[in-house]
Amino acid sequence: MAFRYLVDYDGLAKTVMAYQGVPRASVVPLGAFGALDAKEGQPFKLDIAKAQSLLKEAGQADLKRKMIVMGVTPYPDLAQHVQANGAKAGVTLELEQMAPAQVFTKARAREYQMMLINWGVRYPDAHNMVSRHVMNPDNRREANLAQYPAWRAAWQDLGMNELGQKAMMERDPEKRQALYREIQLKTMQEGPMAYLFQVVRSIAVRREVKGFEMSAFKVGYETASK
Repeated sequence: MAFRYLVDYDGLAKTVMAYQGVPRASVVPLGAFGALDAKEGQPFKLDIAKAQSLLKEAGQADLKRKMIVMGVTPYPDLAQHVQANGAKAGVTLELEQMAPAQVFTKARAREYQMMLINWGVRYPDAHNMVSRHVMNPDNRREANLAQYPAWRAAWQDLGMNELGQKAMMERDPEKRQALYREIQLKTMQEGPMAYLFQVVRSIAVRREVKGFEMSAFKVGYETASK
């Protein structure tokens, strides 16, 4: 939780992540069914004192960790940002850059302490992310559920498994959305992943082009005309 307060989201959005992403702390991306709105989905801000307080409360006032980082833009810059703010809060982070393939190999084998990594969504529904980042059906190492980031982090919450299953099966859209809201709010406080940004596409469109549609999941060229 403390690491969520070691990121200057607004500052990074204007520098490192300018034109590349928007600050986003929720597990469900904007544009997907069930996603929290932009404000509720990003409630955190840089607060070194808050991070220090949380670390002290957890008995980790002098925390030392190795963070594996993908050696491609913008991840090294993001990692150095967290490292610098962490030092102000008494956290020592040793950064180790690797090729993306090496990073994912480490992740799938649970061979890491901390990791800065990305994840791509496949369809615009909250369950796409919840089913892997929140739900973990079997946390035993021998289960080898490497396709579940929650398993990779060795994190399992049986109550969240039940809530995710309930949300998936709910037929009423409003009730289903309410369940996913509950899941997102809880994982922002208790989940194993601290999300930083949602990547966005930057596409230039002339004024005479009409009907062009774009979201986090699709670029609708077929609807465009001029």
